[in-house]
Amino acid sequence: MKKTLFAFISLLILSCEKEQVTIEQPKPEQPVTHAVNVTLSPVEGGSVTPSGGTFTNGETVSFTATPAENYTFKNWSGSVSSTQNPLQLNIDGNKNITANFKEKECAIVAKDGLLIIEGESFDLKGKWRVIEDEKASGGKYIEYFGANSYQSQNLAHEISVKVRVEEAKTYLVRWYMRQPLDAEGDKSNDIWIYFPDNIGLIRKDNADFTLTAYEKFVSRDIWHTSGKKEGKGEFTYGGAINYGHNKSSWMRVRFPSAGEYILKVCARSEFLQLDKFVLSSGISDTDAGTTSKTKTETLKCE
Repeated sequence: MKKTLFAFISLLILSCEKEQVTIEQPKPEQPVTHAVNVTLSPVEGGSVTPSGGTFTNGETVSFTATPAENYTFKNWSGSVSSTQNPLQLNIDGNKNITANFKEKECAIVAKDGLLIIEGESFDLKGKWRVIEDEKASGGKYIEYFGANSYQSQNLAHEISVKVRVEEAKTYLVRWYMRQPLDAEGDKSNDIWIYFPDNIGLIRKDNADFTLTAYEKFVSRDIWHTSGKKEGKGEFTYGGAINYGHNKSSWMRVRFPSAGEYILKVCARSEFLQLDKFVLSSGISDTDAGTTSKTKTETLKCE
């Protein structure tokens, strides 16, 4: 009886050893992710880092917009509206974001008492053209190649340029010009000039006289002034208003306040070559002519 009981117990133990219970471990949960798509507007306006991708739900990702040259960052749009840069984006779903850039706006401004305006900065139309020449400031000048217009202004050949001044100030108006080598002494040497809002001035009968319309602006280059003995092919500093019969006066422009102003020029004599205008304030005309010879216009972009 004892032997039988022992055998039964032994068999039971062996059976329990063979039947091992396996407990399955829970699988780790996969993290939830979301896609962020980044668009540039315009494409050439800049770049964004990172440029998009897949990110974990709940994390915060920093996106930095870097504008290209001549552009500035404007804002973010799409799934988020913000001007913050870098942008701290909370990842709680798929996102589409656009980095918006804008082209810088540049204005011609004064520097060290000189407001220089290059000829090629004018908005050209009609019979005006840009010509490259190493003797010109910035390597370029503009030339009028249409017919003479001595008695009135042909507005088909009217050109203009915008400048910005930081404060109310009065400037003397001069230019660098050149006549063709084969031009007669008083040919190809003048234009019509006007500052809208009637801010141009001359001295007339020992008093300031306001210019309310186009007036003749004239000078001669050194090649013709010297009797073709010196300054061949050089642009020459000068310029004055011709009014009445053989009367002339230096021209000034009185900007009444800070802001943007327009200078208008209309063609008068064919083959005039205009390098740049030089407006000076707070320095002598002699110093302005000497200093401006090797300087070009100053741009402020923002």
